[in-house]
Amino acid sequence: MPFAPTGDFGQLTVFMNVAALGSFAAAGRKLGISGSAVGQNIRQLEQRLGLQLFVRTTRSVKLTPRGAAFLAEVLPAAEALKIAISNAQGTSDRPAGVIRLVAPRSAVEQVLMPMLPDFTTAYPEIAIEVTVDDVDHNFPHPDFDIALKIREVISGDMVSVRVGPELRQLAVAAPDLIARVGKPGHPRELIDFPCIRWRWAGHSRAYAWEFFENGKWFAVEVSGSLLLTDRQLALPLCLAGVGVCLAGETEVSSLLKEGKLINLFDDFCPGYPGWHLCFSRQRHMPHALRLFIDAMRQDHSLCEDRN
Repeated sequence: MPFAPTGDFGQLTVFMNVAALGSFAAAGRKLGISGSAVGQNIRQLEQRLGLQLFVRTTRSVKLTPRGAAFLAEVLPAAEALKIAISNAQGTSDRPAGVIRLVAPRSAVEQVLMPMLPDFTTAYPEIAIEVTVDDVDHNFPHPDFDIALKIREVISGDMVSVRVGPELRQLAVAAPDLIARVGKPGHPRELIDFPCIRWRWAGHSRAYAWEFFENGKWFAVEVSGSLLLTDRQLALPLCLAGVGVCLAGETEVSSLLKEGKLINLFDDFCPGYPGWHLCFSRQRHMPHALRLFIDAMRQDHSLCEDRN
């Protein structure tokens, strides 16, 4: 059923979506209304407030300084309303509500999928919307309540809860490639070796591979003719001898034991803090979200105990 923007809350919902998406047309598609209807709601809201909320050009829609200040006041109120609705739904004997989570594919596979069967069985009235996306979204976000991220990219104003073990990234290569081009002696030599590069979605530059030496991390902008936006494609290509790839230790441990891959720089690849749930600070957390966070934290603790 299309969204019907009526009254104050309807216009504010349109406003928040335009601010988040930077486009009348994109906000309309998300809400199920036309771009002209979005524009009409924004004009009416601006007339009521007596201020210009957006600067419109043929290519973009950006918040004015006063529009940005208004958004900063509106978002906490909208969040409080959403929490009130969720908590009202969760007052029955069976907790209910909707949790909107965004996470990279590797995080979904490593820490989310193992706990979902037990959680969905225990709380069948809690709906979980999982968006698999490698883009690092800023919070608060109109489309998501919570995210899975590695600790180093979580901003200081976010709440984070560790839900996974330490991670390691290893530079690996197939024996055939090493026989053909030789073995690099130091990570910096990768600038002269064929590597399978990748970049974050939404970024124009390739990811710089990170290593550790003499008490500090350093980055190497490796070379190579292949540049991927899906890093999971790198491992099959690496096994085929196309180039060196950077992969998670859990992905390649069995391949290393079987001799199908060679770990090039073990001493330069220590562990680092792994997956964390992160979310905006909030005075009243929805009951369903609290249950989900506690379940993920408990699942991580049980995994550590078993190991």
